[in-house]
Amino acid sequence: MSSRAAAVLLAASLAGFLALALGDILTTSPTWDEPIHLASGYSTMTTGEHRVSAEHLPFSKWIAALPLLSMPLWPRHEPEAGARSLPFLKSAWDASPRSDGAWLQYAYLLFFAPRDTAMERFGVTGWGTPTTVSLPRSDFLNDAETAFRRARIGLLVVAGAGLVLLVACFSFELWGAWGAALSVTLLCFDPSFIAHAGLVTTDAGTAMLLFGTLYLFWRFTRGPSPANAAGFVSFFALAMLAKFSALLLLPMLALLIPAGGDKARRALLLVAALVVSYGAIWAAYGFRFAAAGTPMPIRSEVRFWYANEALLKQYPKGIPAGAAYPAQFPIGTAGRLLVKTHDLRLLPEPYLYGLAFVRGHSIRRASFLRGESSTVGFRSYFLWTFLYKTPLPTLVAIAAGLVAALRRRDRRRDLLFLLVPVAVYLAVSLRTNLNIGHRHILPIYPFLYVACGALPRRFLAAAGLSALSCLVVFTPFDVVVNRHLAYVNELAGGPRHGHEVLADSSLDWGQDLPRLSRWLEERGVREPVNLVYFGSADPRYYGIRFVNLEHAFWGAGEQSRPASQALVPGWLAISATKYRGVGEADPTLWQRRLARAELVDVVGYSILVFRLREPLAP
Repeated sequence: MSSRAAAVLLAASLAGFLALALGDILTTSPTWDEPIHLASGYSTMTTGEHRVSAEHLPFSKWIAALPLLSMPLWPRHEPEAGARSLPFLKSAWDASPRSDGAWLQYAYLLFFAPRDTAMERFGVTGWGTPTTVSLPRSDFLNDAETAFRRARIGLLVVAGAGLVLLVACFSFELWGAWGAALSVTLLCFDPSFIAHAGLVTTDAGTAMLLFGTLYLFWRFTRGPSPANAAGFVSFFALAMLAKFSALLLLPMLALLIPAGGDKARRALLLVAALVVSYGAIWAAYGFRFAAAGTPMPIRSEVRFWYANEALLKQYPKGIPAGAAYPAQFPIGTAGRLLVKTHDLRLLPEPYLYGLAFVRGHSIRRASFLRGESSTVGFRSYFLWTFLYKTPLPTLVAIAAGLVAALRRRDRRRDLLFLLVPVAVYLAVSLRTNLNIGHRHILPIYPFLYVACGALPRRFLAAAGLSALSCLVVFTPFDVVVNRHLAYVNELAGGPRHGHEVLADSSLDWGQDLPRLSRWLEERGVREPVNLVYFGSADPRYYGIRFVNLEHAFWGAGEQSRPASQALVPGWLAISATKYRGVGEADPTLWQRRLARAELVDVVGYSILVFRLREPLAP
């Protein structure tokens, strides 16, 4: 294949990726985490305070929030227009450094608060409106759809397209034009990459910065120029501001420093990167120690962290939902060191609080895999998600690519820069209890796809089949275009059966409200639908009138109803994550309640729609 033809294929793959990712952006509602991330980035950029969701580092949030600064968003624009909602927004803002529940309320009100006129129309004295009534878009204070589209497109261009270009460069330098074309094709038609590259989360940005850091370190080992050194230090520093998992760069780089000559120069470069990163962290937080006027409860988070560790020892097979925290428990060395660092003000308070928060909340998290629920995760979780969420032709290409790459004796030292990051990242991921989404191992894929560039030319067919598998699943006419978040391959039964094996951000993250609205409209459903929704966007924003059933949508400003008060006869729409009982004391509750109901459809592969003909059990 000529270099020109390879360049055409690479450009076509990038165009296809951007088109598919844009399709997801334009047809989905904000996922569970997106309002929190965007509210955090926007509030930080407009106030300078890090009150909201400090556990997420600022890089991706700021990229996403930047396009919003030119929008007329309430409450900065016409604050009197939301006089009834404003006290609730301010209350959530004030409580945010101490409560993750306040973060959720702040994010909800920022994007989905109703106008005073809407509340007056329904005689509401608080800030919510009834869920069973129809609300036009004009009843909401802000244009949430435009805000999220701008934010998503910004991240798609920076993180998504940025990662594609970095993969092309690394693969080209290793294998030539053909290798770059193959690597890029595999990446661009990876359903998980398409789905997450355009979401307001930290995942795609972190993958891009991790990969870029190691690519530039590899370049420095081959040619220690000032440009390569500056590029490496810059990417490393930005990675430290993207996500706490970027700290895994330290063991990765420590293992790679001995790979070749001039170890002292490489070690010195890493020290320089650490020094610059330390300054970058302080700069990102405005060279201020405090996140806000109210101190953050860092000691409480450290105690929570070690309480969860104590519970894990007591219940190694799963912490019961109602398990009480031990009255007394020792705080370990890492916790004491973090508190001492805080007391000496060696790092900004929100950064240290985020470290404690992430560690404490990753020990005890509800997860679902292959029909089973757990509060401490599954050691095989990411192995299964890798098998289920990677297209089958891509799995073949990865296996063949690793074999072909290892056979290249002239590239074995270079391969360490591809294999060591994958090994370290997987080794840590397989030991974590945080099994809430395949997206958490997204950073390993670029390295694997670069290794695939070693394949001979005939493997273009594998890349082509991977692209086809991304678009059309091999069950009759089951099209997955614009539904990439819910993609699972044929080993899992295809997307329509994905809810039987996966949940949460691996399949159902609250993204399908527009499709549910369209489904109800096409079938002429006029009455409110019984709804059990897993997400943080407001269904009313998408024209859905609903009965808010228990343990479901929390942002409506209206108490949810018990299941016994569901409208019967009627329709019941339930998110797959809720149907599988993730995070519930009884994971089978909704499956038992709906055992005699008729399953009519699976909307967008993430929302199950049932026809109710008799009352639900309490």
